[in-house]
Amino acid sequence: MMDTPQKPIKLARNSQGDLGPKDWIKEGDGLYVSARHLWASWVVKSRKFENLRDFKNMRREFINHVNVSNGFPKASILLIGYCVEMYLKAGLTKLFIGYPDDSFRSQLRSYSHNFRAIASDLLTNISHQQISDLDSLKNFVLNDARYPVEGGENEEYVNSYNKRYRKIFNANSFKRYCMLAKHIKHEVGKIDSDSSNPCSHKSWEVGQDGFLCYRYGGNLPPRITYRNCSSEPLQDDVVGEVKDLMEQNDIHIPGRFADYMLFVEVVKQNGIRQLKKKR
Repeated sequence: MMDTPQKPIKLARNSQGDLGPKDWIKEGDGLYVSARHLWASWVVKSRKFENLRDFKNMRREFINHVNVSNGFPKASILLIGYCVEMYLKAGLTKLFIGYPDDSFRSQLRSYSHNFRAIASDLLTNISHQQISDLDSLKNFVLNDARYPVEGGENEEYVNSYNKRYRKIFNANSFKRYCMLAKHIKHEVGKIDSDSSNPCSHKSWEVGQDGFLCYRYGGNLPPRITYRNCSSEPLQDDVVGEVKDLMEQNDIHIPGRFADYMLFVEVVKQNGIRQLKKKR
């Protein structure tokens, strides 16, 4: 007996797990607290070691001091980077409301750790310094706070090591990263939660495995997303195809169709789903 294919779950306001913003925010909050706690612990432990006056105590505590000084700041930076990622991806669950779960998860993989790209799709109130900090956190998450410095000639290695750790052992930068995380959480919280700019959204099935959805308002630009049924070829005039589909099925949307960005989901040869902006 063949199993019936499971029907996709559509993202909604009350979605749970990786399909809803609350769980992403909760993960981010835990990472934020952990990052702040580790950084503060490093400061306290370092001062305690520096205040030691007995040579035997200093020698006994030296290895632990080195490990704490090397590990705690780096871990703090890594955690605050992951925290920012959680808050940004909470925003994506709002941006892609109405999407089937397979399409949403494909978009998550497509964004990966590109914090700047996610922020540009979600946030309008962000400074050049914050954009630069997002790029720095991306590099920390991908490499600089996870792996050793790339080896090479001794002088080159020392210069690379010192350059990296000057960025990590920077209290002002860490403070900025924490403020950036709080700012992103605040801005993401305003999406779809503004009574003066309410969100409207709806989705429809297209054939066996296609979909059409729109979102309007909620402090994000209006957008329509379309995936044609896999048994039907995608027409060259995608805009016309979507308009015809809406007219044939008596689908009405707020505002003018011309004001919407139009995205079409295509499946590449390797099976990866990708959104392409058509207008």
